[in-house]
Amino acid sequence: MLRDTARDEIVLTPKQEAFTQAFLETGNASEAYRRAYDADPACKPNTVEKRACELLKNGKVAGRLRQLHAEARKRHDITIDKLTEMALSAFTEAQRVNPTSGQMQTSSMIKAAEFLGKLHGLVVDKSELSGPGGAPLVPILNVTVGRRG
Repeated sequence: MLRDTARDEIVLTPKQEAFTQAFLETGNASEAYRRAYDADPACKPNTVEKRACELLKNGKVAGRLRQLHAEARKRHDITIDKLTEMALSAFTEAQRVNPTSGQMQTSSMIKAAEFLGKLHGLVVDKSELSGPGGAPLVPILNVTVGRRG
């Protein structure tokens, strides 16, 4: 696999890079090929599929996809445990007495507690999607019909 030793990145052609980005976005190799290579709409689906498959088998492209997936995992590496830890930390911080006012930040404490309850399924927001007595919602339109004289 060819690498740029200065940045330790896999070097691809601009179209190959566009393919990897589109594939990461869509999860569809044929669609990624169409976008990156401006495939003619008249191009047969089998041809697009075959070329997309060849790109996925290319060592540099496959390596770049692994690299992009790893970067995406790092960006989205948030768990319920991490969120719980953050909310508990915010709750604890809100309990400290503010030296200026001499009071705790009760609204922040309530917000953190509410978030924890929602996160762990103990608090559920409910909305009624029907009218009174379960009747369907019907929009009320105020329309005036008349003739101009």
